Amino acid sequence: MYYPQIKNLRIIRDYKQEYVASYLGMSQPEYSRLETGTRNARAQEIQQLAQLYGVRPDQIMQSELSLDHHSSAGRPYRRSEAVPKEIVDRLIANNGELLKTVLDNQNKTERIIERLMAFLDSNTKNEKLA
Repeated sequence: MYYPQIKNLRIIRDYKQEYVASYLGMSQPEYSRLETGTRNARAQEIQQLAQLYGVRPDQIMQSELSLDHHSSAGRPYRRSEAVPKEIVDRLIANNGELLKTVLDNQNKTERIIERLMAFLDSNTKNEKLA
């Protein structure tokens, strides 16, 4: 059975197939078959994927992203129509790009802080020598 959310969630998290395959204890080609629907997912794999992505197992098995919201007791409090696949694909692509930008900015910030700390350390050493 084909579960498009398996691939969608992986892309949103910016995970490589190799990483998810390793997490599931399988090879990348085997995981690829799972993602494309040429291999059926076992219940344990659905559970593991749900745990990896922080979602419920039934969300892994959905064919479309739903706008249904649930209270902490699990009861729906707002129901909407399912989001068309084209919109979901665009949202996933945009979220993936946004996540990459956030991570790039975080890396740049870390490098700036490292350079600043090195500069401060060198100034402290120079002041001690003077």
